Amino acid sequence: MPVASLSRHQRRILARLPAGVLDFDGCNVVRRVQNPVRVDLVVVPALNWRTGLHAAGRYAPFSARAMWLPGLPGDHDELFCEAERFGIGVLAGFRGRPEVLVPPAPYVRQRFTPAGWLFAEKLYSQVASVAGR
Repeated sequence: MPVASLSRHQRRILARLPAGVLDFDGCNVVRRVQNPVRVDLVVVPALNWRTGLHAAGRYAPFSARAMWLPGLPGDHDELFCEAERFGIGVLAGFRGRPEVLVPPAPYVRQRFTPAGWLFAEKLYSQVASVAGR
């Protein structure tokens, strides 16, 4: 990105960043930082498929997503139609052995956003605390 296209405020922020975060050749700035984690699939447990559809839909900007239901609901035809429409996978089953009823749509990153970075940082923090790092 050309430095000339940045505001004064943005240039001050860049000047305070630690070494290795970006490269500066005098005219252009290139970000070198990578996301700390990559999320391939978010799986949301749900008792009701409508609630699960809504909850899983919140992760659309960050990852492929699916809901895990305890069993197949009576109105499963409507569930399948809605899940496919929104690209949300449907898993059902007990005791850690899910059956894929609707595969999740592949995730395609549209752009890098502050919300995406925050999502990755929070997830990394949770994983690191569980791993004892």
